Amino acid sequence: MKWLTKWLDPVDCRVAREYLEQGQPFEAARHLVASPHRGPRTAKTMLVEISGQLIELARNSEQAANITDAWKAIEMADKCVELHGEPAVIRERVRELKKEQDHQKQFHEKCFNQAVCLAEEGNLCSALELLDQISDRPDAKRLKLTLEKQQARFRRYLSECDERLDSGDVTTAKERLDKAREINATHPRLLELEQSLRDAASDAPPPPINRPTPPSQPLRDRSTSFALADHALIVSVPEIVLGNPLGQSIQMPIQAQIHERHAMIARDGQHYRVIPLAGCEVSVNGNSVYEVSDLDDGDIVQLGNEYCEWRFRRPVPDSTTGLLEQVRPRGSSVHTPDKSQFRRVVLADDEIRIGRIPPAHLIVAHLPCESLVLTWTDDGLLAAADGGSLRIGVEDSTIKVPPDIVQVPGCIEISAEIDEAERLTRAFVGNAAPEELRLRVTNPFAAHPSD
Repeated sequence: MKWLTKWLDPVDCRVAREYLEQGQPFEAARHLVASPHRGPRTAKTMLVEISGQLIELARNSEQAANITDAWKAIEMADKCVELHGEPAVIRERVRELKKEQDHQKQFHEKCFNQAVCLAEEGNLCSALELLDQISDRPDAKRLKLTLEKQQARFRRYLSECDERLDSGDVTTAKERLDKAREINATHPRLLELEQSLRDAASDAPPPPINRPTPPSQPLRDRSTSFALADHALIVSVPEIVLGNPLGQSIQMPIQAQIHERHAMIARDGQHYRVIPLAGCEVSVNGNSVYEVSDLDDGDIVQLGNEYCEWRFRRPVPDSTTGLLEQVRPRGSSVHTPDKSQFRRVVLADDEIRIGRIPPAHLIVAHLPCESLVLTWTDDGLLAAADGGSLRIGVEDSTIKVPPDIVQVPGCIEISAEIDEAERLTRAFVGNAAPEELRLRVTNPFAAHPSD
């Protein structure tokens, strides 16, 4: 039997030796530690050799400040043989360092969770202070970038509220204040502005009695999104928040399995960028992005799963107006509060060009003129038709409106400028192009009587 034991003992050792030769001391240790044949001298000698390699690995990892790997190595070495002398000292030292590292990790996790809670409560300043303490964490960096963007918008809303108060526009000032409160509800400046609003409201003259409110208003504020018939949703603010329809202050509500506030598309001069919001999954051309990422013409932005894909376009050269188009015909589309659905969203800057053929931001094949151009000016959104005549209409014909400022709700009526000879020519060649077109302009985010 003695020769049989000698023949069996080296089997586990040979396997462990192979692991060592492959540079895998952990696997060699696990194999021998779990072996029922640890008693033979050969196995004990091998465990001592493996333990020596693991101790050296622990020493090197500790010097490199890689405490996690150092602890794994020294812990496994302790399972191979009982440690004494310097190895035992290394084990205790690494144990203490591991405890300290675990405590620091718990502290960082606690800070991050507290920062998230503070941000959700609208206390951005305190959240940012906590994130500064754990700035080396990638998720903390992403959250800090998002909160800094929100803080910048908050300050802008406060500034706009002040400006509107100075000009006597109490209604718009209140709207700006409400938007600021959604971002940072605990800021002391809000109380000051609320008092200023109450003072301004008490000084304002009483509203006229028995005077009907016009159903249509000139489109003067860029923060007002509007729909151009069923062709597209037009959004003119430089920072557009994308999220599901339950989210607050969402310019692009998408019916999809995404967060209430999922991502932001920002226009900065000539450039467009996508910004994932904290903890939200965003990819560009199939590559996950965690921080601000530039967008080029044709890039596909995916929010969450593959059913929520949007293609970013710059369809008109030298124009800073962009376009988001739904990629999948049956994919997630924009759903607005008035139950409308859109597959295109125009990210409007100063000008929107609509034409029958490219280049145009929107293609309307039955347009009776060469192009329809909408331009933001200090007076509001102006409409002009190239190769046709144009009239701005409202639902109540008794209301007098400026001839070229778009009204909401209202319509843009376009007629082709052709003479009788050209009309006969069109009929002869079978050109059925329409001579008139009526494009409805609505605010899909406005309150409706049926709501």
